[in-house]
Amino acid sequence: MTNKSNTAVIILAAGKSERMGTYKPLLKLDRATSFIEKIYLTYRQFKNIKIVIVANKNVYESLILNNLFTNKNTHIVMNEQLEKGRLFSIQLGLNIMPEIEYCFIQNTDNPFITIGLLNQLFKNKVNNKTTLPIYNGKNGHPVLIPKKILSCIRATTDYNLTLKDFTSKNGFNQIMVSDSSILININTPKDYSNIIKR
Repeated sequence: MTNKSNTAVIILAAGKSERMGTYKPLLKLDRATSFIEKIYLTYRQFKNIKIVIVANKNVYESLILNNLFTNKNTHIVMNEQLEKGRLFSIQLGLNIMPEIEYCFIQNTDNPFITIGLLNQLFKNKVNNKTTLPIYNGKNGHPVLIPKKILSCIRATTDYNLTLKDFTSKNGFNQIMVSDSSILININTPKDYSNIIKR
């Protein structure tokens, strides 16, 4: 039976954040906590999970100065080939932990995940499809990917493909949730201002 010790999360923090004008992982959710800190601390509540943060050079340098990310199950990896895109970042994360059975893929533009959501997705996972939350008919984040699909992602050298090209092949295991925040994507200063005000 799969347990949390062979489950991981890859937190994607390598994007250029061009529309935002500053790096989204480092945006403040409140005075004390950045987006990536909030995401990290939420996954830490999911006991024994392996955490890999894949960051660009600037975010990487900022994170390694922060002792918050020194847990034994946490690794920070620098993506030095940003031109290869998001799929390559996921491969870098997978290379750190070859034995995992399931992996969450977590964007840093939505820091509103909860431990309740993570547990709900984990409890309802299946071994041949990507599990994702759905609210009011719309798919959200994060997604939970099984080993079968992770193996295909590891093996690819075609970086014109997207994550969805792999996860959609067998259809999705959609889990109905009551939290509309799974749909949030914060991409611009206006998005950020609206969310913080809310």
